[in-house]
Amino acid sequence: MSDAAKPTTPGISEPLRNFYAHLFEAMEILIGEHQSFGNWAVGGIPDLRPQKAQKSLGLWYADGAIPGIAVPAAVSLALVPGDTRVGLFLPCAALQGKNGITWLEDVLAQSFNGERCSIVRRDANQVLFDYHFSGEPFDPASLHAAMLEPDGPMAQILAQRLAYTVSTLWVNAIRVLYADGKVGSDDFLVRSMRPLAPDDLRDLPSGVLVQSNEIGDRVYVSYIRAQATEAQILDYLRKIGVAGDPLTVERLEESAL
Repeated sequence: MSDAAKPTTPGISEPLRNFYAHLFEAMEILIGEHQSFGNWAVGGIPDLRPQKAQKSLGLWYADGAIPGIAVPAAVSLALVPGDTRVGLFLPCAALQGKNGITWLEDVLAQSFNGERCSIVRRDANQVLFDYHFSGEPFDPASLHAAMLEPDGPMAQILAQRLAYTVSTLWVNAIRVLYADGKVGSDDFLVRSMRPLAPDDLRDLPSGVLVQSNEIGDRVYVSYIRAQATEAQILDYLRKIGVAGDPLTVERLEESAL
């Protein structure tokens, strides 16, 4: 087939298609690095798996499992100059919490930046939380500058902002479901010779660092949540080099956190 006969995406130039592909690749690399957020962190976050989407049109889609929720959740992105949209899709079954679906919807709708998302729409078996962004770096001028210099500072800022937005929506959804008891886990007290950090729990299934305090000279007590037994956590911490004299893990029967 000659070049002239090859199918093309109507209305999308080759430079723009290449820019979108380059940008999404950079964004996905950054998403893989966003595993911890400040003092309240989720380690071992199930990866969002990018699915086939029309990236040449600036469309991106990924789904992933949330521990304890049978139906996958998803995040979508439509990179449109002046009206970039990021959507969080959660199954209705995940929102049937102890306080009711309406309460959870309201909390999740404000969990990204404290302001309510643009649209909350409930379809057959899922709820969409739709966020619109129009200011920098999503405005037409910023996107044009990023396209002209795909490895320049504006393109890097754009990739970082998209990665942060996608990751934060995903992590905050898990946080809210944790708080409502939808994600099954247990609380543990860990005694060690150094404080635990969020990244220490990166590969521990649903590992959450809640708090870590010093109680004496080189003696620290950390509260964590995880889907594991005491023995599994102890073995895991030893493998990553956490020491103690002794190193202990105790399951808390009743959470006081």
